[in-house]
Amino acid sequence: MQDHVVEQLKAWIADYIRGFAENGELPVMIRAKAGHSWKVAELCSALAGKLGLDGNEVRIAYCLGLFHDIGRFSQYATYRTFDDRQSVNHATHGLEILGKFRVLAPCPPEERALIEEGIRHHNIRKVPDSLDARTLRLARLVRDADKLDITRLLIVAWENGDYRRYPELMLDVPPDGPVSPEALAELRAGQTIGHQHIRSTSDFFLTLIAWVHDYNFTASLNQLRESGSLDKLAGFIRLTPEIAAAIADTRRTLDRRCGAGEKL
Repeated sequence: MQDHVVEQLKAWIADYIRGFAENGELPVMIRAKAGHSWKVAELCSALAGKLGLDGNEVRIAYCLGLFHDIGRFSQYATYRTFDDRQSVNHATHGLEILGKFRVLAPCPPEERALIEEGIRHHNIRKVPDSLDARTLRLARLVRDADKLDITRLLIVAWENGDYRRYPELMLDVPPDGPVSPEALAELRAGQTIGHQHIRSTSDFFLTLIAWVHDYNFTASLNQLRESGSLDKLAGFIRLTPEIAAAIADTRRTLDRRCGAGEKL
């Protein structure tokens, strides 16, 4: 992918996002998703560099990160929610938007397919191992970058009170309530937590902690550990001895995985 194509894609998405302005201003949630998109692009580029990928692959990774949530803008404008269960699957919706406007037409077909497959698989619970190695690596990379920035954003939202002003940030789950038994059971089993078990902000934060089991690259895990995010998230949850023990086990898993090396 050539630099001028990257610049063309950056200009397109900036113009596209401006189209969601209301009364001359972008809604807060649209601004939040725009900032997230640019940040995930930067994280994808940085992670790709840490993995030793070549310049072309770094540029593809950047564009994948930039467009991974392209479906979120019209999703929110139409439904006023980011909950796919209450609206549309934002990944497949995003692919429809890219196709409708032929956004990726300047990209060679192989690179276009890499971006599209990365978008398609960024929000599912588990990426199928049947993908070819190059597609799988980029899909895993954008998933890691997405998780890192979502975790950062939601920690900030809790600390500054935005989660109460803008409940859409946490899919409109009730701001109070205990951890659900099902969510805790999945964390204790070393699994990610299914969306159907997220019934409170405590469940939401436990879900972010459980993502430790789904990060793919040592560079991502190291960044998570260095940020201190697990301790911050644990501080937002109503802890019982059982929950505290499960989080401690997950923290040990993070420490262990930081020394395990990249999957790919």
